[in-house]
Amino acid sequence: MKQIIVREYLESLKEDGELDLIFPLLLETLDFQIVTRAKEYKGHKQYGKDIIAYGTDPYDNIKKRFYFELKGGRARHINAKNYAGDDGIRMSLVEAIDRDFSDNSIEGFNELPIKIVIVHNGILQPDVSETFDGFIKKNFPNGESHFARWGISTLTKLFSEYLFNEYLLTNEENIRLFKRMLVFMDVPENSQRDFYILVNNLISNTKVGKLNKNNFPVHLTRFFETLKLIGLITHQYSKEANNLEISKNCVTFLVLQTWYWILSKKIESDNRIISKFKELMHLHKVILDEYFAKMLPIAISEYGLYSESGGRYEQIGFPIRCMDFVKYLIYWFSSMTEEEKQESNSVETLTTIINNNDGCYRPLLDNHSISVFLIIQFYIENGDTKNARVYLIKVFDQILLNQKYSKIFPDGNNNPESLIRLIIKGEKSIYYEDTGSMLVGMLFEFLALFDMKEEYDALKGKFADIELSTYIPFTDKMLTQYLPELKESHEETLFKREMYREGFQSEIRLEAEFESFKHKTFKKDEYSISYKTKKLGFGKLIDLAHIHYNTPFFPKKWRGLMGGNPTKAL
Repeated sequence: MKQIIVREYLESLKEDGELDLIFPLLLETLDFQIVTRAKEYKGHKQYGKDIIAYGTDPYDNIKKRFYFELKGGRARHINAKNYAGDDGIRMSLVEAIDRDFSDNSIEGFNELPIKIVIVHNGILQPDVSETFDGFIKKNFPNGESHFARWGISTLTKLFSEYLFNEYLLTNEENIRLFKRMLVFMDVPENSQRDFYILVNNLISNTKVGKLNKNNFPVHLTRFFETLKLIGLITHQYSKEANNLEISKNCVTFLVLQTWYWILSKKIESDNRIISKFKELMHLHKVILDEYFAKMLPIAISEYGLYSESGGRYEQIGFPIRCMDFVKYLIYWFSSMTEEEKQESNSVETLTTIINNNDGCYRPLLDNHSISVFLIIQFYIENGDTKNARVYLIKVFDQILLNQKYSKIFPDGNNNPESLIRLIIKGEKSIYYEDTGSMLVGMLFEFLALFDMKEEYDALKGKFADIELSTYIPFTDKMLTQYLPELKESHEETLFKREMYREGFQSEIRLEAEFESFKHKTFKKDEYSISYKTKKLGFGKLIDLAHIHYNTPFFPKKWRGLMGGNPTKAL
């Protein structure tokens, strides 16, 4: 059963962007050192060398240079047509033989014997087998010492033994989850839930052991390659299902859970671990690049994020979709280089999306404070306080309009089903919470930050019946005192799940005088929490944890903007 699953997956791979991404993961687990990859030479003649690597040949235990030529998709089966055709198997082999590759930067590399390997996720078909075998015997008289063909049978064996078998297919539960993940990829709820459980299984069953300075444990290399593998598999299948939302959510979860695991094992200071983690981060960036390349042309159009087929649900679905979209968009902008930011016109793009999709300033859940905060912070960091102020007032106005005409106030329990019941059936659930709000509390503190006295005076009376508050996380000492059963630090918890019990609500009182409220706001000085994550250069991961798990941002984040708070913002 395991081999059937692996074979079916490998047979589905195409050469460009799939087989040439997955295959290097196998080489790394086999302890090969990769010199060049196919993607590094896109648009250039490769001379039968999609991947060049060096390592010990499992056939005779001799260290060699390897030239790997990859054939997938329509060319995965070797037949008479693609053997003799342009850019066919025969031509690739001749070019690999005739044109050598050297690298003086790798000691001893140029003196290593050469082995050429044809890699294809198919079979050698009978109509060309005699011709192919004759060519190989003539040009490679030493046989498998200098040539090998890794077809679907060999690839299935290697992937099963070195990647899938050690982690992914270790027990019946993982097999079931993996199969369900692939079968139900076009059903987001199922695919994501199965993916999350599978990732947690892989992480919880991986032990670190002692990290030797000279030798990195093979099982940890395979562990990280397996994580990349299932991330790539998920992305591939979500593309086929025409739903990149799936891979965006799944690989975000994968990155956060892996970082939680690294912190919990206290191995974040090992440069080899960080290097492996950066490869996961790169995969995440690639997926976000593809997601927004597809979505941005839609989102910037008028009501581009609105679904015509949503019916009455769009009263809820549209704002929720908008809020989710913009928070990931801002994270994506933040991960860009300065050159990429300039090319994307990020401030102008965000403003266009907000103006064309009013759901971006219509919060319906209290944790939409996350999206609202990120938008305002983004404007401030890019020197556009005018748009930040305009957006802030739009959010206030929409909350009041929804309350007046639709009797809807952002749900403090963050349950979309309660909103659906209220709008569709006109029934207010006992779980619907509209007597308190952390979102509105944050908005009033932004009024203080922007010194907007006139707006504060006009709005304070309209929220007199609402209990305003903000979320303050427990320190590690407080967690030990109040929640000893957790056995996790604040930072570990942040990357593992939504934080709720791990903190408390701090009341925000609106003062009669604006200056009094402003002074009181910036006089508050809750304790600071120092993050290892930030010190290691992964500060944006903290935002990603809030974005994905919907943990509200902590007040130091906005009280420290624009120099409003003498205490440095987290």
